[in-house]
Amino acid sequence: MTVDNIKRAANDLNVSYPIAIDSDYDVWRAFGNQYWPAIYLADAEGRIRHHQFGEGGYDETERGVQQLLREAGRNDVPDDLVSIRPQGFEAQADWTNLGSPETYLGCAGGRISRRRVVLWSTGPRRTSCRQC
Repeated sequence: MTVDNIKRAANDLNVSYPIAIDSDYDVWRAFGNQYWPAIYLADAEGRIRHHQFGEGGYDETERGVQQLLREAGRNDVPDDLVSIRPQGFEAQADWTNLGSPETYLGCAGGRISRRRVVLWSTGPRRTSCRQC
C-alpha cells in the first residue's frame, strides 16, 4: 500500500490522528515482533505498558489506553468502554455464512468442508494460482 493510498483511506474514514508507516519493517524488527496484528501501548516515558498479540483483547487494550491517558494528566477520560457500530468493510465478516474456499494460504491451499478448513500441501508452487 502506498502512502497516497493510506492518506486517501485515512481521509475516507475520517482518521485525524497520526498513522505510523513501517514499510521497511524497522519498527517491526526493533520490537522483535512475530505477530499480526500486534498492538503496543507505551506510556509518556516510552515504556511499553501493554501489548496485545493477535485479534481480541479489545476491552483490555481500551482500558490500557484510558489508564495511560489519565496518567498523562487527562481528567476527561470516561470510565466506560466505547460502543461502536461498524459498517461497510469495518464490519466483521459473516463467518457463519462465509462460503469462500480461500484461506490465508491462497485459494489452492485449502478448502472448507462442513464448516472446517481443510489444509494440504502440494509443495512449492512455481506459478500463480489461476483459480483466483
